[in-house]
Amino acid sequence: MNKFIAGVILGAAAGAALTAFLQTEKGKEILGDMKDAAGDASDNIKSHWTNFEKDLNSILKKGKQSALATMKLVSRRMLLLTVRIYCTKNILTHGGNFLFFC
Repeated sequence: MNKFIAGVILGAAAGAALTAFLQTEKGKEILGDMKDAAGDASDNIKSHWTNFEKDLNSILKKGKQSALATMKLVSRRMLLLTVRIYCTKNILTHGGNFLFFC
């Protein structure tokens, strides 16, 4: 229990000393520098986040375009394959006339 009370007293004394220091010109200067640094860090993070979002959206757009192009290519090839199978089936089944059956 004595350690707890000593900790509370020490914490209160440190807080009071810090508060007293921050009221001085040097303390106000340091506090101002800390606020400026925090503002700069915040702006830097916002800037990096914005750039990240732009890059990610660009990558997603390119990926979507690539996927659509691939789907169109596969669709065309499947259609051609279907026509070839149909024509081959008709030629083999009816013995013959490619122009008539295709």
